[in-house]
Order: sequence, then C-alpha cells, then structure tokens
Amino acid sequence: MWFDSPLGKRISQAEADASTPRTYQQINASATKLLADKPRVQLAREQDRVQHTTETLMQSRKTVVLASFVKVLQLMSPGQPLPAKEINAFKAQLAARFQQARPQLERATILHLVYTYRHIGTASLRQYLAFLQTPPAQRFHEDVIAGLEAVTRQALVSMETGR
Repeated sequence: MWFDSPLGKRISQAEADASTPRTYQQINASATKLLADKPRVQLAREQDRVQHTTETLMQSRKTVVLASFVKVLQLMSPGQPLPAKEINAFKAQLAARFQQARPQLERATILHLVYTYRHIGTASLRQYLAFLQTPPAQRFHEDVIAGLEAVTRQALVSMETGR
C-alpha cells in the first residue's frame, strides 16, 4: 500500500508533526517565507484543488455556524416552530460572508500545506500529488471526508438534544 512506502511514511509523519497547537504560531511567524516558495505554493494549490480542502473547511464551518444559530433560535423560543424565513435569511448572509472569507481560508490552507511538507522535496510532493489523483486515493479521501461530516453531524445532534 502507498502509505507504507518510504514516501508515504514521510508524508504521514510530516502531517502528524504539523498537527500540534504550536503549528499555527509557527505558520504565522513564517508566512512570508512560506508564501515566497512559489513552487511549493503551486503544489499546495494543486493539492487543495485535488482534495477540496478549502471547500470542505468552508462547508464544515458553515454547518457548525448554522447549527449554532438554529440552537440559539430554539433556546430563545422553546417549543416553537423554527422560523424558516429567518433561517433562510441567515443562510444567505452566511453564504455571502463565507464567500468573502474564502480567500483568507484558502490562504490559510495553502500556508498549512506548504508548512506541513516544507522538508519534503518538490519532486516527492509531485509524486504524492499524482498518488492523490488516483481512484483509490480519491475514494479513501472521500471516505475520510464522509466520516468527518458524519462525526460533525452527530456532534451537532448531540448539542441540539443535550446528549
């Protein structure tokens, strides 16, 4: 399996290393340098496109914000039907705000990808990108995203029901 290959192990370790609370501080401190590395930025953009990272993050955040809004409405008027007109207006505002915030989220995604793989050569990153575009890798990624979405929905239902 690809993830057991030497490059797969290096990629996995780089991802694990970049999953610490300090990572965001380090990314912010080195953002200018990271963005100056044009070949890596281009590879990160391509990875974002292939894996739909920015889109997935935007959708996930929208879901959480909308669920929070609905929960506030429920708390303000317990036992009352939810006002569809108000929810639809909020959804429209939310979509507009997220569209405005998209460039910042995309920039953060690119920075995180460049930072994560900064010690892996660009030729190896191209190999990884080629792997990510294979049908098995695409299916695996889709399954991971579906799992994350299911966990998010379950957490939101738990928040809504108090269980």
